[in-house]
Amino acid sequence: MFNRNLLLTVALALVASVSAHVTNPTECSDVHFFVARGSNEKYPGFLGEVVDGVCDEVEARPGAKSLSCDYEDIVYPAALGKDYCDSVEHGIIVTGQRVRSYARRCPSSKLVLLGYSQGAAVIGDALSGVSGEVPFADCVFPEIKPSIAKNRTGGKNIVAVVSFGDPRHNANQKSNAADGNGFYSLDPFGDAFSFGAEYDGQKPRTTEEVDAMDPFHEQVLSFCNYGDPFCAASTNVDADDHTYHKTSAYSGAGLEKAVKFICGKFP
Repeated sequence: MFNRNLLLTVALALVASVSAHVTNPTECSDVHFFVARGSNEKYPGFLGEVVDGVCDEVEARPGAKSLSCDYEDIVYPAALGKDYCDSVEHGIIVTGQRVRSYARRCPSSKLVLLGYSQGAAVIGDALSGVSGEVPFADCVFPEIKPSIAKNRTGGKNIVAVVSFGDPRHNANQKSNAADGNGFYSLDPFGDAFSFGAEYDGQKPRTTEEVDAMDPFHEQVLSFCNYGDPFCAASTNVDADDHTYHKTSAYSGAGLEKAVKFICGKFP
């Protein structure tokens, strides 16, 4: 089970968001984001740029097409080492709790999940669960049930799930298409697609987990760079070279495509 003392430390360390679209807990927005930062990132991490890009676009639409838009952070440790498994488990649980709570209060809202690195594992595993006894780094995951189901409260409201550098990335899924409804692979320093989507991450999801996540396949967009040692582990023999996993490697074209994909869910 997760370490409650670690969670208290995280809660006390929560910093103010850099985004102008931080949630108002007493109101409902047409579009609401849940953002899971990467390991040791400040809240909300570089994904705040995706939030701002989408919110700026939908709020500026004319007349009745204008949509209110905001976000909240998934407050979880984002810790590494021996605390990694507890950290992800807590993130999975909190993601489900927050999604269900918001959907009950705001049943007409459209919900979007964003995650980078460890946060990408959190939002993906919230949909897929973890089969149990999965070793990762210095810890072992217990069995964790999915915290969000497609046809249950919260899951029915989710219109997009966008991740960057997911260490549990699976190669060659049926959603792995470059048409805006699949798993993208980017060359971060050019315009061409490379082949990160064709490789498994450090701990790819099992068949059971992929099947559990499958009902959301039309909502999922997962960015994975060739050479990223976390989401495309077998493409890079140097696990300490994080050049293609850094936020700078997913900025630019990656963020633009993420914004376009999400905005396309609100025609």
